[in-house]
Amino acid sequence: MVIETVGGDAPTLQQAAAVVRPMGQVAVLGLWNQPVAVDSWQAVLKDITYRFCLTYGQHGMTTDFGYTVELMGTPQLPLQ
Repeated sequence: MVIETVGGDAPTLQQAAAVVRPMGQVAVLGLWNQPVAVDSWQAVLKDITYRFCLTYGQHGMTTDFGYTVELMGTPQLPLQ
């Protein structure tokens, strides 16, 4: 899984798609100032799953971002 957190004017969605492994997931937390194109060929050929999230969403007392940070420290999400 690749977690994109920047958005703005940065090309991080394209960078995330480039580095995610085949059949991987890209969790998108950042928002951009303008619409950003998705390379559909790359997404299909690598079988990428995109998950667009609200960075500041909340479930109970835990924010989406906080939950993601917690998940990164568990064996459920092996970081390589």
